[in-house]
Amino acid sequence: WGTHGDEKWEKEYLATRQTVDKLLKLLDKYKISATWAFVGQLFLEGEDKLLHAPDMAQVVKQCPTFQEIGCHSFTHPIMDDPNFKPSDMDSELSNCVAAAKTIGLELKSFVYPQNRVSHTDRLSRHGFICYRGKDHNWYSKLPKLMNKIAHVVDEYLLISPPVDSPIKRDGVWEIPGGYFYPHRRGWARFLPISFRSHKAISGLYKAARQHCVFHLWTHPFNLASDQENLLQGLETIFQEVARLRDQNKIQVMTMSQVATHVSSRPQRSEVEGSQLTKIPRLVELPRNDREVI
Repeated sequence: WGTHGDEKWEKEYLATRQTVDKLLKLLDKYKISATWAFVGQLFLEGEDKLLHAPDMAQVVKQCPTFQEIGCHSFTHPIMDDPNFKPSDMDSELSNCVAAAKTIGLELKSFVYPQNRVSHTDRLSRHGFICYRGKDHNWYSKLPKLMNKIAHVVDEYLLISPPVDSPIKRDGVWEIPGGYFYPHRRGWARFLPISFRSHKAISGLYKAARQHCVFHLWTHPFNLASDQENLLQGLETIFQEVARLRDQNKIQVMTMSQVATHVSSRPQRSEVEGSQLTKIPRLVELPRNDREVI
């Protein structure tokens, strides 16, 4: 989940199963495949239904429209912490892969806790082929306080979110983040639902024009903060995704499908002396403690 003993989120956590069910129905309605990044402990059996939820993985897996299940670490540590060692990364990944195998899952996509990317060289050793990179927002390098203020400004000014191309790093594909679909807490409770939909749809159009990836993501417990309205906003986005897809203007893929797709294409440009390979002409949308991507 990304929190430990924080009761302020408990109401939303308890509503997550219902939110997941409704989100899966929406994804199936519009035939959209998403990547669901699970914290590995959720794969295990246990009495605490907020910490253990192998049933939820099966619910996602059984959706009529294919849904990918990926990895969000095993215990949700902060992986760029100076005290977090390569051996810790190996332990997190191996434990998550092993837990997934107990319920018949093979993990290919990775999402870093809090998007704190580090130790990318360990991913391929455990069978991963891609990970979600950071959102390349115009304000991402600002100091923390300025970043928060700029984020709010960005949402209210309806600035189109970033789109980008997959880049190969350390033998795995980085699929940059694009737009986090916000919850309805704090300042965001005053943000109209239509603003969220507008930004996401503008990202779709930009990606189609520039032949890049638009990567929409959120957390199911975020959606539980105002389930009905936030899901309505997502449906507006999904309607446009389906329309553009049916017109062959975009492709809709899970994270691992993006990685497989770009791996099969000729390399268009390489950075001399590095592990980077950038390949454009691709659009991806979905989406997802479980994060939906």
